[in-house]
Parts: sequence; structure tokens; C-alpha cells
Amino acid sequence: MDKRTLTEQFFIIDFIPEILPLDHKVLTKEAIITRSLGKNKSKEEWDYKHEYYEVTNHPHITWVKDYIRDHYKEKYGKTLVEIDQSYIVQLNKEGLKKHNYMHEYEYTKTPDISCLYCLATGPKTSYIIFEYKGGRIRNGKWKIPVEERKLVLFSSQMDHYITKNENKDAIINLSFQYQLV
Repeated sequence: MDKRTLTEQFFIIDFIPEILPLDHKVLTKEAIITRSLGKNKSKEEWDYKHEYYEVTNHPHITWVKDYIRDHYKEKYGKTLVEIDQSYIVQLNKEGLKKHNYMHEYEYTKTPDISCLYCLATGPKTSYIIFEYKGGRIRNGKWKIPVEERKLVLFSSQMDHYITKNENKDAIINLSFQYQLV
């Protein structure tokens, strides 16, 4: 018998250890400023990228990306090549709309893997919700709590959203998209 996997939908959860001296407060402040300056990735309100904000290069963001790339390569033997990065800033009572990262007519812009890394959240838990289907499952859902220092890598074609922020402080995530080589 010879089994072939035709498609795969997955998520990987990890926490960046405290030994990596990331200054989340600096990155959180930068994300809030970026949002207040209106540096949306898209100006169209219907576009999911309207809720994503530009990221400037910062050593602590580079450390996060290096951690993800190196640990993924070590565990799975493939290299992640970044094709996009953004901040996601959810103020009180804001959620993130359901979307995926597929570009149906621009294959070269379609990432294989995406990542959310939480910089800040409050005491009330919000969740990343994944919606998936395959085989006998038609309306599958899976929820993962948003927690500081947690990173979630996942198949870019999976629909996902983040539930409303019920905290007075913002939920801040970094978002990365990758192609595999």
C-alpha cells in the first residue's frame, strides 16, 4: 500500500521562550501608532487587509521571525520564506473578520503557511477560530486562545477570524505569511 496526501490543513502552536528578550511594549506602542496614522494594508473596508497595518523593521520582530524560521526548519526540514508581515490591532469590542490568504488569480502571491504571534492581550480571553472542511467534515471549527508569546502557524487556505476583544486594552498580533522552499 502507498498512501499519498493530496491536501493538508493544519495548525502548529508554540510559545517563544522568555529567554528571548523581546520587548513587547515597544512593539505594541509601534503597532498602536501605526494604526493611529492610518497605515492600513488596504484602504478598502471590504478587504480583510483593511484590518492589517504596516510593519517597520525592528530587531525584536526579526528575532521572532528568526525563531519561527529556524525552529520550523529544524522540525520539518523545509525553509519558510517570508512574503508579507503586518500588525493586527483590535481595540475594545473589535474582532477580526473571517478570511484566508488565498490569491485565486495570483498564485505567486499565495502563501503556503501563515502565522499569528501575540504581542499583547488582556485578562479576558479572545480566540482564533479556524473553519475547515475535508473528507467527511463539512463545517469544522477549532478555537485557540490568544495568549502573549504564543505563535500559531497554520495552512494559509484555512478561513479564520479572531473573536471580539472584550478587554479595555488592545489585542496586538503580528501576522506573517510564508512560502515553503
